[in-house]
Amino acid sequence: NKLKEFDFIKITQHKNINEIPCWHLFQILIDFEKQPFSKAKLVNYLKKNKIETQVHYIPLHLQPYYKKKYGSMYLPNAESFYDKVLSIPFFSNLKFNEIDYVVDKLTSFKNNVVGI
Repeated sequence: NKLKEFDFIKITQHKNINEIPCWHLFQILIDFEKQPFSKAKLVNYLKKNKIETQVHYIPLHLQPYYKKKYGSMYLPNAESFYDKVLSIPFFSNLKFNEIDYVVDKLTSFKNNVVGI
């Protein structure tokens, strides 16, 4: 796994060996509070390099419908995950050279943009 080379990226793990993930998303976790860059800076850099990312999913308790129905709540684990998570390209037709391109751009971001 090429992403293990990045000390600031954590790969989401499945704790139960009986779980079979559907892998419709590939999520990475970055503790942006401990980094010299923001999520927005990384997302914008990747977008400029034609790599689309998304944040999946906004915690339910932050969705307008649920906030209105149940009021404000503080769910620190859900909010922490949301703050750290970023979905990077992952789909059935993704080619190895495209994976390498994403990794190369993450390397370039790490070395040239933030210098870590």
